[in-house]
Amino acid sequence: MPNLAKYVLSFVLGALCVTAYAWFVLKPNMQRSIAEQQKTIAQLTTQHDTCKAKFARATILYERPVNIFGQPIDKRPALRVWAVGADVEPVYVGTGEGFFTHYDPKSQDETVQLPAKKK
Repeated sequence: MPNLAKYVLSFVLGALCVTAYAWFVLKPNMQRSIAEQQKTIAQLTTQHDTCKAKFARATILYERPVNIFGQPIDKRPALRVWAVGADVEPVYVGTGEGFFTHYDPKSQDETVQLPAKKK
């Protein structure tokens, strides 16, 4: 019987050591890892939503012809040069006067006309 008691006591002591190691060492590491992963997921979700919102809108570039002095010709309407399905600030390379607007598909409205950067 003393051998059996020694084996049972060794088993219980080993089980307690493993439980204490798991409780005091593994659990805090696991909780820290879970917190870091949740923080990373929150950051990625924010980045995803920002990117998705950027491509939910459209940018439309308009061009108005100018005279030889560089002044816009008011009689001629502005021409829609291109539209791209992203919320960007275009750089205008043409000879006329360029400006752009953003189109929001939810409200189906274009924003104020903003001057495009000249290259």
